[in-house]
Amino acid sequence: MSTNSIKASSTFFDRFNNQDIVKFSLTNQNNVTVSAISLGATLYEFSIPTNTGRTNLVLNYPNSGGDYLANPFYVSMGGIGRTGGRIKDGQLPLNGQTYQLQTNEGTTTLHGGPNGFNTQVWDGEIVEEDGEPTIQFHHTQLSSEDGFPGDIDVTIIYRLTNDNTLKLTFEATALNEDTVFNPTYHTYFNLGGDNDTILKHNLQVNAEQHLEFDDKKLPTGNFLSVENTPFDFRQTTSLGNAIQNMQNTPRKRV
Repeated sequence: MSTNSIKASSTFFDRFNNQDIVKFSLTNQNNVTVSAISLGATLYEFSIPTNTGRTNLVLNYPNSGGDYLANPFYVSMGGIGRTGGRIKDGQLPLNGQTYQLQTNEGTTTLHGGPNGFNTQVWDGEIVEEDGEPTIQFHHTQLSSEDGFPGDIDVTIIYRLTNDNTLKLTFEATALNEDTVFNPTYHTYFNLGGDNDTILKHNLQVNAEQHLEFDDKKLPTGNFLSVENTPFDFRQTTSLGNAIQNMQNTPRKRV
């Protein structure tokens, strides 16, 4: 692949559950590097050149399973699924039938449950598409693993462009019966450098409403106005100020 403008490589990362974890990397013409590891098909780094060296914009851990799976907040975990978010009482209605899923947050099924996509070691490879290499991860999630209906083939594709854009694609095929597929990503970014905190970051979100949650962080289905609340990011707003306002604002729901 030496003629391509995007360079690709793969290296041994570490071991988890007696399986090799591999790190795959893409580097573009601007010396921007994107790497992902096969545990959870997890984005490991988005490394950019700076005046003083390099900065990784992605929070990561030096080890795979012992660090990533030990934290309760899914910090920078990769593919989250089969569904992102919470399922009340672990009960999934589908086609007139209710499936009892495994729970992992009290009575709630969170982010695909205790055996979701993020806990799996994915098969990874460098695949050339449209003349450039991509990182592609594949995993077949079995109903016997996570309790969701049916088996499902899933592919996650990373593409890095020479305008420093990272593109992620999720593809899935139900193998033997209807199922659900609503994955997400759980990357934590720090755009300010290793010694900075998110409190100095600014955020803008063009949303006039936010979804209401109950005391178990489950969506109620109600949409609330962001006006005069800490959730109003319609104009560029300091996250530090928003978090401080949140702490000073009594709320029944979070």
